[in-house]
Amino acid sequence: MTRPLAIATIAFFALALSCHGAEPAAIPYKQAPAVDELMMRLVGGLVLVAVVGLGIALLIRRFLPGLRIIPGQTAALQVMQRTRVSATNQLVVVRYGDEELLLAEGPQGVQLLKSRPYAPEQKDGSHA
Repeated sequence: MTRPLAIATIAFFALALSCHGAEPAAIPYKQAPAVDELMMRLVGGLVLVAVVGLGIALLIRRFLPGLRIIPGQTAALQVMQRTRVSATNQLVVVRYGDEELLLAEGPQGVQLLKSRPYAPEQKDGSHA
């Protein structure tokens, strides 16, 4: 049992002595990236940021439509009042530009019941 260990030890020292006189191998190191590679990474990063920003903007437009209004600008269509008539039907007063519309909404769709020019409410709360 000690004989294989002794042979292995002698072989190791013989190998070490034979490599001692040889030139050591160069240690590899990381090369600096080329300018073209840096530019491609920069452009790729900018494109990625632009695509992510565009995706967020589209999601906001899709799921939060009320945020599309520019500050200081009023919406052209406003729901003024909503009254439920039954479990499936409701009356809706909508202001569109200079008009006030009374709409009936139900399972069969939306129907226009009445249209009149928009007049802001009086202080006593009555309509004209």
